[in-house]
Amino acid sequence: MTSTNKIKVVSFSVFTLFLIAWVVTGTVSQASGDVIESDSSAAILAANANPDDFVGSETCKACHEDQFKKFKSTKHAKLQDVASWKDKAQGCESCHGPGKLHVEGGGDKTKIISFAGKNSKQISETCLGCHRQRKPQQLPPRRTLAQ
Repeated sequence: MTSTNKIKVVSFSVFTLFLIAWVVTGTVSQASGDVIESDSSAAILAANANPDDFVGSETCKACHEDQFKKFKSTKHAKLQDVASWKDKAQGCESCHGPGKLHVEGGGDKTKIISFAGKNSKQISETCLGCHRQRKPQQLPPRRTLAQ
């Protein structure tokens, strides 16, 4: 066997071993139900919070005006108009958790959920706090261009 063929065989073998290891670890992770347990999940914070712990998105807007402008055009922002969501956390605090301690701390970043520096699995766990529910979200029907 020529040296070029040996290099190809070794390279292919190494690639195959890495591929198998990647598949096995992913399967094991899914099978064991690996979930990042975090006391800072917005759903957990919201469930354990007092109504007075929520300051509302208008308070957030005072310091985070650019983010607020972007948020206002999202589907999550429209939840305030959905009757079934009136008693649930809405706006900024539905994802970032109650804002009272963050505001009282002068914008202390340790007192609010920030997605900076989190990996995709951690971010997904925050989203799944609401989106994991068995029944579909009660959102208004989509409008067509004719409406």
